[in-house]
Amino acid sequence: MALLKLIVCPTFNFLGSTFELEAEADLLYISKRLGHGSIQTTADTYLDITPQYECNELSKVTNHLNSDVARIRHDNDLTK
Repeated sequence: MALLKLIVCPTFNFLGSTFELEAEADLLYISKRLGHGSIQTTADTYLDITPQYECNELSKVTNHLNSDVARIRHDNDLTK
């Protein structure tokens, strides 16, 4: 049974953390849950592993660029 735990737990951590990132869970939360010494360890390990995560992040940027806030900032920059 102990051998099974050694195999299952790291796999669960990897998959669980991947799914948490895709669900837009906070990276600091994931880092603390995994017991990483720093958020950088978590970022280096998990941030570039799924197309879905990349798609979610690109969507956030696109939404911001299409927002009124971005247009107002852009218009203000043009008038300076």
